Amino acid sequence: MPLLLRLLPALLVLLSALCLVAPAHAREVVVGIYDMEPLSMRGADGRVQGIVVDVMDAVARDEGWTVRYVYDDWDRLMPMLEDGRIDVLAPIAFSETRTAYRYNRDYLVIDWGQIWVRRNIRVDMLFDLQDKLVGGVSMSIFPAGFEAFARRFGVQYRQRDYPDYSALLDALNRGEVDAAVIPRFIGTHHERRGTAEPASIVFSPFEMRYAAMRGRADDVMDALDRRLAAYKADKDSAYHRSLNRWIRIDAPVLPAWLPYALGAAAVLLLALAGVNKALRGQVRRQTEQLRAANADLAVSRDQIRTLLAYQQQAAEDIRRRISREVHDELGQNLTALKFGLHRLGRVVPEGDGPSHERLLSMTRLTEDTIEAVRRISRELRPGHLDDIGLLAASQWLVQDFSANTGIAVHFDGPGQGGDPGHGDGPTPVDGPGQGDASGQAAGAGVGRERQAPDGRDPLGPMDPDRAVAVYRVLQEALTNVARHAGARHIRVMLRREGGCLRLVVADDGHGFDVHGERPGGTGYLGIVNMRERVAAFGGEFHIDSGAGGTTVRVSVPLEQPDAQGGGTCGS
Repeated sequence: MPLLLRLLPALLVLLSALCLVAPAHAREVVVGIYDMEPLSMRGADGRVQGIVVDVMDAVARDEGWTVRYVYDDWDRLMPMLEDGRIDVLAPIAFSETRTAYRYNRDYLVIDWGQIWVRRNIRVDMLFDLQDKLVGGVSMSIFPAGFEAFARRFGVQYRQRDYPDYSALLDALNRGEVDAAVIPRFIGTHHERRGTAEPASIVFSPFEMRYAAMRGRADDVMDALDRRLAAYKADKDSAYHRSLNRWIRIDAPVLPAWLPYALGAAAVLLLALAGVNKALRGQVRRQTEQLRAANADLAVSRDQIRTLLAYQQQAAEDIRRRISREVHDELGQNLTALKFGLHRLGRVVPEGDGPSHERLLSMTRLTEDTIEAVRRISRELRPGHLDDIGLLAASQWLVQDFSANTGIAVHFDGPGQGGDPGHGDGPTPVDGPGQGDASGQAAGAGVGRERQAPDGRDPLGPMDPDRAVAVYRVLQEALTNVARHAGARHIRVMLRREGGCLRLVVADDGHGFDVHGERPGGTGYLGIVNMRERVAAFGGEFHIDSGAGGTTVRVSVPLEQPDAQGGGTCGS
């Protein structure tokens, strides 16, 4: 016993040393995921995969964690997150109304809701779903977004819930429901399944993120914020590799000869600039008497430009008023007429074939007229600029253009890619999602395609006239591509840089002679119109075109020009 007491201090010292050198256990993060291709899913080998898994695995490697995934249904994962059996749940649609959750700062992707129907079932517009049976996934946020969207237009429909999207698509193919609310990424992955196909009704964009309960797993969420921001900034990171693997965002490759051609063009331009400078010196010495006349011409030009700006503003005001009257009065009257014809058809005797045929013809004519009224109203005045801001309205315009023309368009907004005119990687307009049960674009409304969580336009505050001018330039540039360029791809960049708003539209069409004349000697009036819209705000407008395509670059100061008429930014 005395010997044991004498050895006890030595044993304690040895035990302490062993504890100090023993390896620390790695932090285990438990992540709940469910079936939502391509963000999260099971592969053929039974292992979990997708963008959510790729990014989380990369963060775990960098942080020295281990990750254990719990794969289950959405409605069983939510209680697990709330009672602490899992640390993180993903993907989950961001919503400011969910105050119990902490979301990571940067979204993974953005997804849209879309209406799907069986093939050969005609659903051209929202009003075609009046009194129809529409299916949705019970725990998804998208049915709530569509309900708010339909309520705005007074469309009433019946709703049926399903546990998951596989069951919903099967029900749609069997004819149990007339239409289904499906996130666009889910629909894209199941597009060849059965006879279901997407209709033209798109609504409610949602940002898909990771989420934890507030006050729990803060170390995990802090690491996700830090690592995901770094991954997005690095084009070779695991995040971008995962996007290209699962969504296949393939950036076009510039021709190998283009840098040499640009270099030669730059040398040639410098040489021409030198020659031009010498010639201008000779002309200046020989034409001193014309200075006064030139000053008068400059004043006249400024007056004409001011008049043009006033006329454009007056035209926008007229378009706004006519658009409102056409949409509110003529549109509503035509809609009432359509429903009246529908009710009238119910009272026509069953055997009166000619009357039924005439009513059907009148109904079709009314539907075509309603669609024409809406199109004319949208083209007269982009009213959604006032509702959802310039960035979201521009994304909507690009998406609508791509859907109508079949030309692929990639959109680059704040916090993404580079200059489209230099071949960097703007992201596509579309983006993924599902995964929850409330709200809209960050809560429950419609048309907030890329807004900040507080509802403001990420491009920042700007006066409405500047927003309309930039929107019209984008609209004109896209129209010119569709009419003349023969392009297959377009890349659009719209960003704020300091006090400057920059827009770049680049296509891979056959190009044209920027300084040439159209038949009849009229010139390119669309280019003149764009240039004058930008000049009215002291901005810069440049257009480059050649065999490899055309690039339009616009820079507009977000504040008034200085006393000399110069803007706060250049091109």
